[in-house]
Amino acid sequence: MHVPPNADHSAHERASSWPVLVGATTVALSAGALLFEPLWGHVAGWLLGSIFTATLVVAYRVSDRRASQHPRYVRDRRLGRLANALLIAGLVLGSVNAFSLATELAK
Repeated sequence: MHVPPNADHSAHERASSWPVLVGATTVALSAGALLFEPLWGHVAGWLLGSIFTATLVVAYRVSDRRASQHPRYVRDRRLGRLANALLIAGLVLGSVNAFSLATELAK
C-alpha cells in the first residue's frame, strides 16, 4: 500500500471538548449565584447547576460515544474525569441553590 508523503498520521478522532468547558462555566456561575439574595439568583443557580450542567455532560458523553465508533478514536480520560467531577459539583450546587430557594419561599 502506497502512503502519500504528506499524509497526516497523527490525526485522531476525539470527543468534542466544548460541552465540558461550558459545563465548567455553568458550575462556576451556579456557585456565584449562591452569593445573591434575591430569588432569581437561586433559581438561576439551580438551573445552571442541576439542569444545564447535566445536559452538557450528557452532550459530552454522546460526542464521546459517537467518536468511539471511529477507528482512530483516542479517549481523553482527563475530559471524562472532569465531566464526572462537573456533574457531581453541578448537582451539589444546584441542590444547595434549590434548598436556599425553598427556604426563601417558606418565609
